Amino acid sequence: MIVLSGSMEPAIKTGSIVFVIPFNQYEIGNVITFKNNNKKERSITHRIKNTEVVEGEMFYITKGDANESVDVRKITEDEIIGRTFFWIPYIGYVVDFAKRPTGLMIIILVPGLIIVAGEGKKIFKEIKRIRER
Repeated sequence: MIVLSGSMEPAIKTGSIVFVIPFNQYEIGNVITFKNNNKKERSITHRIKNTEVVEGEMFYITKGDANESVDVRKITEDEIIGRTFFWIPYIGYVVDFAKRPTGLMIIILVPGLIIVAGEGKKIFKEIKRIRER
């Protein structure tokens, strides 16, 4: 998952890529990634601040570390994608860029041009060597 906002800074920087694993149980203090009702954002990564049981169902109260208050919406266990166990800062920017048509073209085109240029150089050297005989 790619972190697109600064809500978890300084722990998880904007542009980080986070790795998430589903667990059977989640505790206060865990950083979790959960589904978002907003169609624009695919998921949200926030820390569990509290839990609440209502009519036998567990709800998780979450908050971004950089946010002033807890999230309005309480999260059910079904909405949790998993617990964040590892993240790499800033790599998410590259991954996000690569998902776009322009980024994909650049990622394919640039290495391709480097390979073609290197092979072209070898061919010209070989032609020059043959002509000098």
